[in-house]
Amino acid sequence: MFIAAGVAGQIFWNTFSFIEGPDGIPRGIIIAFFSVLFDGDPNTNLGDIVIRQQLPSLLGIVTTVVILVVVVWFESTRVEIPLTYRGYRGYKGKYPMKLLYVSNIPVILVNALYANVLFFGQLVAGPDSAMRASNGGLIPDFWINILGEFDTQSAGTGMGGQLIPKRGLIWLITPPLGIDQLVADPFRAVFYLIIFIWLCIMLGRVWVEVSGLAPRDIAGQIIDSQMQVPGFRSSERIIERILKRYIPTLIIINGILIAVLSFFADSLGALTSGTGLLISIGII
Repeated sequence: MFIAAGVAGQIFWNTFSFIEGPDGIPRGIIIAFFSVLFDGDPNTNLGDIVIRQQLPSLLGIVTTVVILVVVVWFESTRVEIPLTYRGYRGYKGKYPMKLLYVSNIPVILVNALYANVLFFGQLVAGPDSAMRASNGGLIPDFWINILGEFDTQSAGTGMGGQLIPKRGLIWLITPPLGIDQLVADPFRAVFYLIIFIWLCIMLGRVWVEVSGLAPRDIAGQIIDSQMQVPGFRSSERIIERILKRYIPTLIIINGILIAVLSFFADSLGALTSGTGLLISIGII
């Protein structure tokens, strides 16, 4: 709930903040909308807030609402396996499996991995790194720059004082923040999305194995509950085989959908980060 409260606070701030942004328009997109609409300034119009660089925009608020609706719909979509109770004839039930089988867990794990890689990259490849030959270190700058280069001029500008990758491997796994970055370098965006999807699928599979959501674990739970699939023998192995028709596919679909939604939330300027938005929806 603390995470959801933090995300809700960020959305509220980006929606209703009166503080003036670098473009001379209030930061909050709703306040900016009415300010542009009624202030009578001939130098500003609604087109100025449709897309705003590193600031809340009309596109961002539409993206937030659309992703909210889409995720809620995905969360309510289920695959149901019919079950019968062995002890009482005629008693039937269903075992539901959500379309988002592991929910937003893969995105959380991937972003935790990315955060550690970024932190390591800033230590090793930052402009003040002691490893750089230019700073008296032993490793030539050329090799360190392959890992990453950081824009010191952008530090603290809309990024809370953090260094922003501008080249190198670290830069390739950094999501484009805003449609301007998406359009400026589509190759990087596509590369990032492919890696992001692959990691979400792989870590989703790992999570299923360690969290008791694998087919063999679910089959054991069904047998222990004295349930069985109609038309099949009451065997854990048979139920596991049936579950394997669905669960691996659901993991892949889950990874793709959640990665794409998070990517577009970041790229189209949603009112909070894609990961934060998905986590909050899952909590609520």
